Amino acid sequence: MMRLRVRACLATSCAVVLGLSSAGRVGAHAPAPAQAQATFRVATDLVTVPVFVRASDAFVGGLRAGDFLLTDNGVPQKIESVESEAIPADVTILVETSSAMADYMSTINEQLQKIIAMVRPTDRYEVIGIGTYVRQILPMRVAADQPPVGRLESEGLTAVNDALVAALLRQPDDTRRHLVIALSDTVDSISDTTLGTVREAARRSTSTLEVAWITMADNLGSWTTSAERARGVACGLAKRCEPRSRYFMPHISPRPGRPFAAFDQLRDAAELSGGEMHPPGVFVDRSASVIFDKLYKDYRRAYILRYTPTGVSRDGWHEIAVTVPKYSSYEIRARRGYLVEAPRPVAAPPSAKPGSIDALIEAGLRSDDAAIDRVIVDAGVWINVVKLIHDFKDPSLTWPGDTGREFLLALRLASNALRSTRPELHREGESLLKRYEDIARQTSPGLERAWMEAEVALVHASLSSTASSIVAEAVERFPKNAVAHLARAVTFDHQWRTGDAAVVGPPKPANVARLLELYASAERYDETRQESLVRAGFFLHRLGRHAEALAKLEQAGDAGDDVQVRYWRWLFLGQVLDALGRGPEAAQAFRSAMALAPGAQSSRIALMTSLARQGRIDEARLLAEAVQISGAVNDPWLDYWSGEARHLPAILNRLKAFR
Repeated sequence: MMRLRVRACLATSCAVVLGLSSAGRVGAHAPAPAQAQATFRVATDLVTVPVFVRASDAFVGGLRAGDFLLTDNGVPQKIESVESEAIPADVTILVETSSAMADYMSTINEQLQKIIAMVRPTDRYEVIGIGTYVRQILPMRVAADQPPVGRLESEGLTAVNDALVAALLRQPDDTRRHLVIALSDTVDSISDTTLGTVREAARRSTSTLEVAWITMADNLGSWTTSAERARGVACGLAKRCEPRSRYFMPHISPRPGRPFAAFDQLRDAAELSGGEMHPPGVFVDRSASVIFDKLYKDYRRAYILRYTPTGVSRDGWHEIAVTVPKYSSYEIRARRGYLVEAPRPVAAPPSAKPGSIDALIEAGLRSDDAAIDRVIVDAGVWINVVKLIHDFKDPSLTWPGDTGREFLLALRLASNALRSTRPELHREGESLLKRYEDIARQTSPGLERAWMEAEVALVHASLSSTASSIVAEAVERFPKNAVAHLARAVTFDHQWRTGDAAVVGPPKPANVARLLELYASAERYDETRQESLVRAGFFLHRLGRHAEALAKLEQAGDAGDDVQVRYWRWLFLGQVLDALGRGPEAAQAFRSAMALAPGAQSSRIALMTSLARQGRIDEARLLAEAVQISGAVNDPWLDYWSGEARHLPAILNRLKAFR
């Protein structure tokens, strides 16, 4: 659980989401994952509240502490200090780079350069690109020290809700204010989170959220679904419909047409945080840079009120209200409250020093994954984790447990290192994997094979840049190992997965031929034949080569013990048949997928859209209602890009068996 703190100055990270919608608007999208279950607690008794005061749409300056009335859960509080302008800001610029932005990347790049130029040299900023996934383009640094951002290209889908939640739950620097500025049309196409989750994140966050809907035309325009297109409905003002073959798109939310009412929860999220939502038409000049300039200047001039809560219970939700009694006509904006988490019982101290190699070994002997992760967290900064890895690799270290536990602990330690954004720590993770690969090779062929499979699953799970070299070595060491051959093909295919930022545009003909050759290599083994054919078929489908894709998927058949592979086969078969205009057959394929994983959203939505495209609207509506009320289920589609990582639990059990 992420812990956020309310403290003097509620920090200021300006998260700016920049993008253009298909109707030509500058829009926004932000980073990813995580359901908004985080809470924060007051680290000291001092609470800080940014307050915006305007009159006749102009900033009001010169107010003092005595001019404000602030209540906490209805009880008036003594404002101990008021500041404005002096506190520095952090700016996170979230730039939408989804494929929907392809026609507008020139404008997006131009606006991004203008926004960067407006950031004060003493403030910090970072640039984050948002497609299907989130990638860091520039790290957080003082503006004066940042290198040029370079030109951005479009790719993938758009996870707006995930991005907003991630920005709102960001751990701020206690010495800086935290501002989230989202420049977006806020239309989501792939997020796991909802607008309700965004609202909950805003309620619990220390950030101020500003949502600016930017449009470069007077009309919003609209997306049009494939079902509407089948009935002759045009694809919006920009004549763009959602992709049908290259990418599988689970949903577009809010529904096409984007009525303002669909965004009520987003508007409420902004207002809960002390910000607001700016609909199109608010500003005469609606370019992204002009809107950013206005919001950024306003936030820098915001009053920062500090007080120590008195007369109220410390724990729980605190409702805040701020007014300027002498000037009732002033427009006041401030966050609505904050949450203080009740203290938790302190666990008994471990026998070993927290974050030490002894504590790591104790956790490893118990096979306690949570305890292992705690040791790494207790180690603190990355340089201490590097030391922990060095201590673990020390030849003089006597491991008191069995071989399986030692290798499992090495794998988990390496996994944590590979997930780090620090190049030094990432290299230490690779080094640790290599060391135990050598140890396994000198121990027994069985252990080496088990370690190889675990290594491949790990790099697939972390999407590590080392995956190519590791799977290539696995094929070299075990030239007749089916899993190694399949892993090599999947790793190569990862370069063109939905939303991957590493490769722009479709693969070159030589790479297409190479990938199909790699899948053919894995098809030669009974163990991986079906999955190889299914994956090759889906790759051809993404390229628009539907007839060839159909041949591969039919060749794969529906036999086999791996239910996930069989599910993918039916799901992709339905997509291919749909693309070939064979609607009834496509619907039957989607129903077969549903039978293998009842309640899985991907097949339900695929069937729903296929039926709607065929004009069977009543059946489609029934499925739409079922999708909305269905509970959480394991959707096999979500594991498709994880490669061998989906087998990691079974692989770890095999590794654990070695003594």
